[in-house]
Amino acid sequence: MKNRILSCQLWLFLLLLTSSRMFAQVVNFPQVPMPPGLPAGQIGLHQYLISSADVINSQIVSVAKTNLIQAITNGNLSTLLPGDGSPMSWITLHFDYTSEANYEYIGLITDDAGEEYININMHDNQLYMEINTATGFYRLMPLNDDVQVFLNYQDNYGDQTCVDLSDPGDGTRIEPDCNIRVPACDIRMLFIITASVASRYNGANFLPVAVTLVDQANSSFKRSGVVHRITLVGMEISNDVGGDGDVLYELARMNIYSILLSGQLKTLREQYQADVLFGVINDICGPGETYAAASTPATNGPPSNYAGCCAVAKVAQVLNADFTGIHEIGHWLNGRHTDDPTAPPGRGYIFTVPNVYTRGTLMDNTKNMKRINYYSTPKLKHLGVPIGDADHNNVCNMNAYGCTVAELKPSSTCSYTSTSDFDNDCTPTTVTIETKPTRNSPTNCHVPGVTEYEFFYSTNGVNYTLICPRSTSNICTFNVPIFNVLFVKTKIYHQGNVFINSKTLRKQCIAGVTSRAKESMEWDVFHSPSEDQIEIHWYQSSNQISAGSPVFRIYNVQGVVIKEITGKSEYDIFVPSRSLANGIYYVQMTYDHQTEIKSFFKAN
Repeated sequence: MKNRILSCQLWLFLLLLTSSRMFAQVVNFPQVPMPPGLPAGQIGLHQYLISSADVINSQIVSVAKTNLIQAITNGNLSTLLPGDGSPMSWITLHFDYTSEANYEYIGLITDDAGEEYININMHDNQLYMEINTATGFYRLMPLNDDVQVFLNYQDNYGDQTCVDLSDPGDGTRIEPDCNIRVPACDIRMLFIITASVASRYNGANFLPVAVTLVDQANSSFKRSGVVHRITLVGMEISNDVGGDGDVLYELARMNIYSILLSGQLKTLREQYQADVLFGVINDICGPGETYAAASTPATNGPPSNYAGCCAVAKVAQVLNADFTGIHEIGHWLNGRHTDDPTAPPGRGYIFTVPNVYTRGTLMDNTKNMKRINYYSTPKLKHLGVPIGDADHNNVCNMNAYGCTVAELKPSSTCSYTSTSDFDNDCTPTTVTIETKPTRNSPTNCHVPGVTEYEFFYSTNGVNYTLICPRSTSNICTFNVPIFNVLFVKTKIYHQGNVFINSKTLRKQCIAGVTSRAKESMEWDVFHSPSEDQIEIHWYQSSNQISAGSPVFRIYNVQGVVIKEITGKSEYDIFVPSRSLANGIYYVQMTYDHQTEIKSFFKAN
C-alpha cells in the first residue's frame, strides 16, 4: 500500500509538471476488460496494436488504448500473461507519434528505493519503453491523441520477432536484418585458465566465476530477445607455451586459425565438443595487464585481421562476475559496439547505425561512455540490461547465426556506412545516398557488376517507391516530398555477404529558415555517491543549428525547484548534493521546444 500511495503521488506530480494542458482536464480510465491471454502453445514475441480492431499473429485484438494505460497504471499485468501460464520476462511499450512536434510524454518506473526499471527511448517520433515485469510500480501516460500504442511481450521461450520501428502501421512488418531465422543454439562453452593466471591468483576458484558468467549471459540474452543460450561444458587449466607466456596470448594476437585447429586447445575443444572457448590470459597489453580472451574457432576459413573473433576483458572484471565477460560473448554472436560505429564489428555481416549513441547496453564500448544518450544511465551497465541497442540491431544480428561454429558466417571483409545530401529549401527534396566502405574495409569492397545495392526509405510513416531498387552503383538518388523524418535502409550484396545499414535523416522547414537539419539533444542525469554530486551529461549534435542553451531544473517530490542550471557549450554539469536528503528527485530539461523529465535517486 505504501508503494502504491507513493507511486500515485509521483504520477500526479509528473502530470502537473510536464504539460500545462493537464491542469484543465481530468483523466478517467474506464474499467473495461483487458485483452485475453494468448492460446496455449503460442510463443514468441507477440504484439497487440492498442487502438482499433486489428489482426496480429492470427488473433483479432480490439481494445481501446486507455485500457492498456489503465493496466499499466494499476501495475496489473497478470491479465496479459500468455494463456499457457508461462511468465513474461520483458514487456515493450511502443508509442508511435505521427507528428514530429508531439514529444510530450511521461514515463517513470521506480520502486521505493528509486531504482529505475525502465529505459525510455525517443527514437525519431517514437517513445520506446521497456519494463521488467518482475519489478516495481509503473506510471505511464501519453499526452497526445495521435498516438498508436503497441504492446509487445517477450516470453521465456526466447523466440524473437523484430518490428520495423519506422512503420506506424499495424506493426507486422519485419526489419530486413531480421529476415534470417535460425533455430536457437545451445552454445557449448569451455572455460580455460592458463597456468600462469592460476599461479598469479594463487589458486583462485574460477569455476563459480564461470558458472555465474554463463548464468548472467543467458539471463541477458533472454531479456533482450537473443535466441541462443550458453552451456558450460567444463573448465581446464592449459599449459603455458612460447615466450609470450600463455597459449591464449596468441589468441588475442589474432593467430586464432592456427592455434585453435592444432595443439592442446584443438584437443580440448574436441574432447568437450565445445563450440567456443573463454580463456583467461596474462600480459596481453603489457606487463601487469591481465585480460580474458573470448574466441571462436574459425572452422570455415581464416578470420580477417580486424573482425571481433577475439575479444579481451580484464581478468579482475571476470573474477568479479562483471558484465564485461558477457560483452565479449556478445562479440561471438556478431554483436558490435553500439556506442561506437567505427569500432571493429563482430563476426559476419554488420548492421550499423552511423552517428547514433545508444543506451548503456552490454555492447557499449566503456571507453566512449562520456557521451551518454538521454535514455541511459551508467548504472544500467551493471544491472543486467539487455545486450541489444535501441533499435535491436545487435539482437537481430545475433539471432542470424546457426547453432554450431561451423555454421557461423566467416568474418566479413567489408562494411559500409551511408551519407546523404539535402537541398536547402522546403520544396520536394532530392536525397542522395552514397554508400562508402568504412575504416578497415579494403578498396575492392565495391565490385561493379558484383556488388548490388537496395535502398528503402520512408517518411512520416509512408513508404515511397524507390528510384533505384537495385543498382550496381553505390550512389542512389531519389525524390521525396517535404518531410520531417526520413528513415533510410541500405541492403548491400557483395560476394555472397549481405550488409544492412540504417540511417535516420532529419529535415525541418521552419518559418523564416529555409532548412535545417535537426536532431534531439541527448542528455542523462544521475547521482554519483562517491563524489556526492548530481551529474548531468548533455550533447548537442554537431549538425544542429543552435537554438540557445538547454535549461535543467531539479525538483524534489513535492514539485519544489531546488536548482536551475543553464547548460553552456556542451559542458558536463556537476551540482553538489550534500544538502539533499536521500530520495527521488526529478530533472526537467527544456530545449528548443523539447521538454523531457528524468529521475535520479540520491543515496550515500
